[in-house]
Formats: sequence, structure tokens, C-alpha cells
Amino acid sequence: MKKQLAKAVEIGVETLNYWVISYALSSTTMVFRADWLFVLFFASNVWLIGRYYEAIVGCTEQPEMGGACMCAGVCRLCFVRLSRGAGAGQCDTLCPEELAISR
Repeated sequence: MKKQLAKAVEIGVETLNYWVISYALSSTTMVFRADWLFVLFFASNVWLIGRYYEAIVGCTEQPEMGGACMCAGVCRLCFVRLSRGAGAGQCDTLCPEELAISR
């Protein structure tokens, strides 16, 4: 019982850690989307997804569980990105011409 509880806590901590770091990396990636630093932050986010998968599989010893948790995490991030409007093709900053048109 204690071993299962310890694994559940470890999975919870890994998931929370993944969510926070992935959100920060995704936000930073979008800030640098017109710069070459985009590649660095995007690659870091991909590395983080692999690390999260390995941590979940290491805790559960079931690759299916790792895949399910990873899919749930990616779906959550997609929902957050779409709800913020960043995934819908909208730009966070407007150029001066767009500002003049919108006023």
C-alpha cells in the first residue's frame, strides 16, 4: 500500500513538474517564434516530453501508462494554448499598421 502511494505521489510530482516547465517553455517558444531561439526552446520542450515519458514508465513499469499520461499532458497543453488564442493563429503583438487599423 505504501509503495503504491509513493508511486502515485511521484507520478503526481512528475506531472506537476512537467506541466509547469512545459508551460514556461511553450510561452517562451511563442515569444521567440520569429527568432532563431525558437528552435532552442522548442527542442527543450521535446526533450522534456521524452523525460516525462521515461519518468512515468520508470514509476509504473508500463509503457502504456506512460503513453496515456503523456497524451493527457499534451492534450491539456493544447487546450491551454487554444484557450489563450495562441494556437488559433493569432499574434500576441500587433505591428504599428495593425494598431492603426484596429483603432
